[in-house]
Amino acid sequence: MAYTYYGLRWGLAAMAFTLPVVLVVGQLWMHGLPLPTSISGYYHTGMRNWFVATLVALGLFLLLYQGFSLPESLFLNLAGLAVVLVAFLPTGRDRGSTDGDAHVFTSPQLHGSFALLAFAFMAVVVLRYGPKTLEHMPPEHRDTIPKFRLAYRIIGALMVVLPLTSWALSLRQDWWLFGVEVAALWVFVAYWVAKTIEFRLDAAETRALGGDLSSQSAS
Repeated sequence: MAYTYYGLRWGLAAMAFTLPVVLVVGQLWMHGLPLPTSISGYYHTGMRNWFVATLVALGLFLLLYQGFSLPESLFLNLAGLAVVLVAFLPTGRDRGSTDGDAHVFTSPQLHGSFALLAFAFMAVVVLRYGPKTLEHMPPEHRDTIPKFRLAYRIIGALMVVLPLTSWALSLRQDWWLFGVEVAALWVFVAYWVAKTIEFRLDAAETRALGGDLSSQSAS
């Protein structure tokens, strides 16, 4: 069971990390330049299925994943629901669109709002609940606690700043919007990687599965 948790975590990180890379490579292979100015713009290209499937998979993971307390699980669920809605409420077309279907429903405002909400909910998870399990770090690894606390603060702050920057750039369809969105996505990945490394050191998930760690102790 513990290895299942670790496998799911690494799988989530891998899907999120490779999403922009696969989108760009696939689009170049099928249609060439120009590329969409945002990750969301790939909904209106031949990479739509990959874009939607990946977001739905990430959203379902967050919905099904259980935190160490009910409040943490609630914020994870809200983030997951927001990610799924991002997938099914597409943004408008931009210069890289190739679908040519003017009848596809788009909702740029709702799409952007749910994207911001997803990162906001995850920022709460990182800043409020991320450090909670550090108190269970064994003595031989307690010197890593300040490093993890600092990492969670930086990641949580970036989860607020980068999405807001992306939203501001989306109003202008600036050419480097895609880069900021990729940075925001990879900050999300950084949290899951850091948390997985932490759990390998303090065995919090393994101990919780064995009944040695109450979920309320990390609430």
